[in-house]
Amino acid sequence: MKILFRELNSVDKITSIKELSENRLLKEKQDFLRLIYEREKQGNTLIAPRIAMPHAEGISVRKTSIAIGKSTKLINWNNNQFVEMILLVAINPADEINNEKLIRIIRELGKEEKTVHLIDSTKTNILRELQKI
Repeated sequence: MKILFRELNSVDKITSIKELSENRLLKEKQDFLRLIYEREKQGNTLIAPRIAMPHAEGISVRKTSIAIGKSTKLINWNNNQFVEMILLVAINPADEINNEKLIRIIRELGKEEKTVHLIDSTKTNILRELQKI
């Protein structure tokens, strides 16, 4: 599974998602964005204070991956709920091995102490932490 990192310049949800979607792991960016926006309409994707995890599954994804975006500014996520880190998850339904690793990462991120630690970490430490899971 590929884990990407990007310092974000965006200050709003839509622009942040578009910025994180700029990678070669997507076959069809517009279709993936449509799937992400549909999922966002279904409910909140905040997973911890200051962290959001928008996600979508579809054939527009080449390889299951996580694009991590970290910002020095607060990003308005949902009606004045703000985040500093976004974990954009792109899931290829046929990518079984990487999907198993993704499930382990998501379970680990469900622990508040882990997510709080990630926000305060550097890029290198974030990537190292997620690769260890």
